[in-house]
Amino acid sequence: YEYGQVINELRPCKKILEKTKLEKQFIISDFDHNLFTKNIKAVDVSTNTRKNVAKLFLQYKMDENDRWIYLTGVANTGRSFLATIYTIDLAKYNKGPICFINAHQRFKELQDTSITDKSRFQYLLDSYSNCPILVIDDFGSELRNDFIRNTLLQILIKRSGKKLFTVFTSDYTISEIISLYSVSKASSIEANRIGKILTEECIKEFNLGNIGVYR
Repeated sequence: YEYGQVINELRPCKKILEKTKLEKQFIISDFDHNLFTKNIKAVDVSTNTRKNVAKLFLQYKMDENDRWIYLTGVANTGRSFLATIYTIDLAKYNKGPICFINAHQRFKELQDTSITDKSRFQYLLDSYSNCPILVIDDFGSELRNDFIRNTLLQILIKRSGKKLFTVFTSDYTISEIISLYSVSKASSIEANRIGKILTEECIKEFNLGNIGVYR
């Protein structure tokens, strides 16, 4: 209201600006973008396991911990939801760049682009290997062959060496992941290397339960 008149102004929506700012923290965000508007209080922390996972994310946010997190349990226990909301919360504190990838989709993309678009392949490989935060969602659902196994191992070795925060959500335990990748005697050696890195870097395996509660 100026000089006795109502003046119309067109301004960007504050909520949209906040969402856009968060999205820019992500190189890849394979989750429902409606979750950008969710509050961290939406996460279920009703069990000790969930409270401990929440504590680890908080410690990373406060620069007090960089150990990896491995979330397992049956489907629909909220593994992906938990990882997504807490990762978005880290983005609010400018912890990016972040890669939140679906294992099935993105490892297939790596294999395909290694043949069709080598520059894209190298960009993705470097991003997954070097970004401050990598979340591999639905780990174990990916196509498992020599190329993907070796590429995964390469990513994990680099991230382990640089102490970069890494989170996994999976239907499978670490020992089951080793078995899935051990399709031959030769591949079992590399599979065990993957398992060793996961065991050493992850504080423990957090099992969110045996009953699906989310649909």
